[in-house]
Amino acid sequence: MKNYEYNGWTNYATWRINLEILDDIDYEQEVTADYLEEITEDIVFNNTVDKGCLAADYARAFLHDVNYHEIASHINDELNRCTQNMGETCRNGKLWADCTCC
Repeated sequence: MKNYEYNGWTNYATWRINLEILDDIDYEQEVTADYLEEITEDIVFNNTVDKGCLAADYARAFLHDVNYHEIASHINDELNRCTQNMGETCRNGKLWADCTCC
């Protein structure tokens, strides 16, 4: 299956997993691709589907296309940006830690 860039991400699967599963987690330290893959598989397979069913096979195929390295890089860049700019304000005068506009 060909992967096409989607919303600025490597492909649809990467964008969707980041959006639906990984984006709402508050990370306190840098993450690895393996850690993110483990979180995702835990959420998908331990909370939703029987591991031996057809739906689980489709989920595995979908998760196989996710670029966890790209998501980890994105998360780590955001963490570094926030920690480097603590105490500084954004262009709208909010502290970087509280900024949602920039």
